[in-house]
Amino acid sequence: MQHITSLINTASLSVEREDSKYQSALDPHISAIVDKLFVFFYSICRGFDKQYQDPKRLNIEKTQWIKAFMDIGFNTLEKVQLGVKKCRLESPINTPTIGQFVKWCTPSAQDLGIPDIEDAYLEACKNSHFAISEKQWSHPAVYHAWSMCKSFDLANLPKKNSFPIFERNYDITVKMILNGEPLKPIPVAITYDRHKRKTSCQLDLKNTTVMRKLEQPCKAC
Repeated sequence: MQHITSLINTASLSVEREDSKYQSALDPHISAIVDKLFVFFYSICRGFDKQYQDPKRLNIEKTQWIKAFMDIGFNTLEKVQLGVKKCRLESPINTPTIGQFVKWCTPSAQDLGIPDIEDAYLEACKNSHFAISEKQWSHPAVYHAWSMCKSFDLANLPKKNSFPIFERNYDITVKMILNGEPLKPIPVAITYDRHKRKTSCQLDLKNTTVMRKLEQPCKAC
């Protein structure tokens, strides 16, 4: 049986693929990226030799990775660098699944240095105070969410009233950033005041009762 190390050429970073009919359909640039990625897996995953004892299985696996990368547009080394970093930290025994590696490549709020909601809220409230003339922001996400709120509310309302407003704006802002979208104005949420609705219903019922009494014929007539 041919050992796995003889199949990987660390100089050219290429692996022979037995099924040549797929060669023309595969992006050569992405194929080179996957070749480099599997060299990395070989160096970091202790079970790589056992996992790919059959060279045909290795070729099929790499072909699936190439096709997946073509589907999602992973066509540069920069797009897989975060996944490589997280994989190195995880040091898995076997090669990660395509789905797991793509998740590692997808930056989280923490990866982008975006503060958590509590820290962002405290920062927004602090910068809403009238005494703060020169506002300092830890991240554009905090500023954008703050700018979508009323600074007077953040500075004066109790947390139970102001926090939900800021939290909504901050969640939407963070999603924009994670999706690679430009920051844009956030529509004002339509709130539902249960007490006001209850009072309105009571008035409607009272008015209906009064109208019915007025419509009744007068006994004295």
